[in-house]
Amino acid sequence: MRIHILLISLLTLAGLSCDKVENNTTNFQNGKSGSMARMVIVNEYMYVVDYQNLKTFDISTTENPVEVDNKEIGFGIETIFPFANYLFIGSTDGMFIYDISNPANPISASEQHVQHFTACDPVVANNNYAYVTLNTLVSTCGNSTAINEMQIVNIQDVFNPQVVNKIQMQGPKGLGIDGNNLFVCDKDLGVVVFDLSNPISPQVINNVSGFTANDLIPDNGNLLVVCDDGLRQFNYTNIDSIYLISLMSLND
Repeated sequence: MRIHILLISLLTLAGLSCDKVENNTTNFQNGKSGSMARMVIVNEYMYVVDYQNLKTFDISTTENPVEVDNKEIGFGIETIFPFANYLFIGSTDGMFIYDISNPANPISASEQHVQHFTACDPVVANNNYAYVTLNTLVSTCGNSTAINEMQIVNIQDVFNPQVVNKIQMQGPKGLGIDGNNLFVCDKDLGVVVFDLSNPISPQVINNVSGFTANDLIPDNGNLLVVCDDGLRQFNYTNIDSIYLISLMSLND
């Protein structure tokens, strides 16, 4: 598990594009991160979650990052995902939404977090909906009830998010969105691909199997998947014909 976290952390940092300018400052472009990431970069700020806190760092001067905010937001905090001016934060018992319109001072955007059974829950979002995978495959999630599903949350009113659908799965973990395509790691099924033309009721359109997937990053036809046995890279420019480009084995 530590290796999976390390790989996703490296992918998060590798996705960061930056150009040096004078006075030791940097022009940042947002990078790509996996849905199970615990840190993300948005412009000149890095947001990090631990078990119960959200920490904000000003990284405009790369040689001297400065912690500018630290908020206790709950317990069992697991994941963080940025979209638009919001951070979607997954915990073992729900999803929190934080507004980063003032990037140095994130504030709660919803009156209460979206609650669910105690389970592990990566989350991603697009304009109107958040997609949360819940699994109780491991005891570290504090699970008391067996639950393996993807929940779809309407976030059009970000102050009052509502669960609008639940899709049963075998053991979903990391997930990612690219346009109308939603990619979900699902236990031993590998990666299940959904069409989001109907965002409330997505339909399965492909399944790339033969490995156990934990997290992924889709990016303009290139899919990076962290698996039990290594890091796989797929091409999905034709969503009906996804093929393997490379495998970096953990045993090498």
